[in-house]
Amino acid sequence: MKTKTIFAFYLILLLVSGCKKDNIFSVVTEEKPPAPKIIIESTVSGIVLNRQGQAVENATVTWGTQQVETNEDGFFIIEDEVNGEQAVLQVSKEGYFDAFQTILPIAQASLKTRVQLTPRLLNTSFSAANGGELQLVNGTNVTFVASAFQDEMGNTYTGEVRVFASYIDPTDPDLDEIMPGNLQALNADEESQILESFGMINVELEGSQGQGLQITSPAQLSMPIPTSLLNKAPSAIPLWYFDEATGLWKEEGEATLSNGNYVGELAHFSFWNCDVPYDLVEISGKFTAESFEINGKIKISAPSLNTQAYGHLSSDGSFRGKVISGTPLTLELIDLNCNDVIYTQDLGTLTADQDLGEINIPLTEEWVTISGTLVNCDDQAISEGVVVLDLGGNTYLISPKADGSVLGAFRACNETDFSILGVDWNAQERGQAKTFNITSSVNVGNIQACGTSFVAEMRIIIPGQDDYVVNNVTATIEPQMDSIPPIYKLNSTDIQGENDRVTYNFNFLNWTNNQNNQIWGMNFDKQVSGAPGNIFRFSNLNDIVALQYGEKPGEVIYFRVSGVTLFNEVTELSIENCTLELSAILE
Repeated sequence: MKTKTIFAFYLILLLVSGCKKDNIFSVVTEEKPPAPKIIIESTVSGIVLNRQGQAVENATVTWGTQQVETNEDGFFIIEDEVNGEQAVLQVSKEGYFDAFQTILPIAQASLKTRVQLTPRLLNTSFSAANGGELQLVNGTNVTFVASAFQDEMGNTYTGEVRVFASYIDPTDPDLDEIMPGNLQALNADEESQILESFGMINVELEGSQGQGLQITSPAQLSMPIPTSLLNKAPSAIPLWYFDEATGLWKEEGEATLSNGNYVGELAHFSFWNCDVPYDLVEISGKFTAESFEINGKIKISAPSLNTQAYGHLSSDGSFRGKVISGTPLTLELIDLNCNDVIYTQDLGTLTADQDLGEINIPLTEEWVTISGTLVNCDDQAISEGVVVLDLGGNTYLISPKADGSVLGAFRACNETDFSILGVDWNAQERGQAKTFNITSSVNVGNIQACGTSFVAEMRIIIPGQDDYVVNNVTATIEPQMDSIPPIYKLNSTDIQGENDRVTYNFNFLNWTNNQNNQIWGMNFDKQVSGAPGNIFRFSNLNDIVALQYGEKPGEVIYFRVSGVTLFNEVTELSIENCTLELSAILE
């Protein structure tokens, strides 16, 4: 099978409507003043997934100065004023590496994106005095010099060094959802470039107390080149690190080709990348389909380089991105459900920025149109929300117009039905999914975003005191074999300080495997990081009621345990007759 290399396009953007305004400001200094920046009020919405394609709830999304959390379906919407040239979307979640997307905002358009989070796993540990070696499963190797570590304050560090790392395969078809940035870069001469990657690595160093560490002497990197890229790999290649503040890759150092590996020195740790730089130009355009919102993925190929770039349409069909100049390019719009090409155009060789204008997609008989209105619990039309459409296991977002009306179009291919549900961002409510048979035109009526609140919490009800509430709760189900019932796993992280936290892990099992005669059992364990002020231990966990539970993603899990004895390991205070409540949305 032929493997492709991916370079950056514009990196998936998001949805929602709203008024956007542009401002221009400049800063006067005694030196040469910087170029004016265009500030755009921009709205981004999208979905955050893990590497298995499952929704990630309660991930923190940062856009400009604003922060929101994803709901139980992994969806978010966020708005702020950002740099119109490029802005950084950051997604954080305990247990995962932070993700960064560099987005080129579009004025007067709502943007869509998808982000995949990579687990933050401990790969190795060693004594700082001895140095050590990181080895990843793909063959990537990093060698650390002995006695060459410092903490965040610049002090020499001599304790245990813990190494968290991951390799990012440049031939991964989901690279645009996984990697940081969008491969837009600045070379050593501060010139804008677009990159073609031959391999990336992310390394984070941590001390025994969870503090961040850096190196004081260069570490040696050896990274295998994917087999499909070996025949085009140059003998020497620049090294680039990712600047989280600007969302750009920056050139620093060089690697040389040796026995199928790129070998070089890394002066510090973040994301690192082995890349060939190219000059770039900007391309933009807009796909229209009458008044209907369509979903699709933009693909721009450079056949002579065997490279591709990907991006998603905004809610009004707009797209914008940086592409390689000086080589023939081809534009395609890909249907994610049918997995084929809706539209194609040869762009020729671009040497300057180009706006392709509006590109009309005729809604022929193979297209299905849907119409309806997004409403809240009072049946009032709302625009601050989203409609989630599920078609053959693919999830699409449709943003309502200012009056709450919803107009979408898709190609059914082999599917016979679809389901939709509504989400109200302001009220933090989601509706129940409804299924419709596919015909040429479907009026779904009112799409009510009502029924399930976005509540995921661990609540300890203590007699005579205020409830102790922890909001970071996730739920999964672990299927068992034969007649053994599944185990419900609920994890709650009590964050009490920057480095102080307790993670409680609860397991619930219905021993009878009978919904009409339930006998629940549970156990729990915990992990402590830092020095939190409250560390709880629970006992007398016998009186368990499953107030609500199911087995499908998106269903509410709600357990109540009465008569609990609560013991605080820090204060050594014991309290009887407490109640423990755990609720979450099943992932």
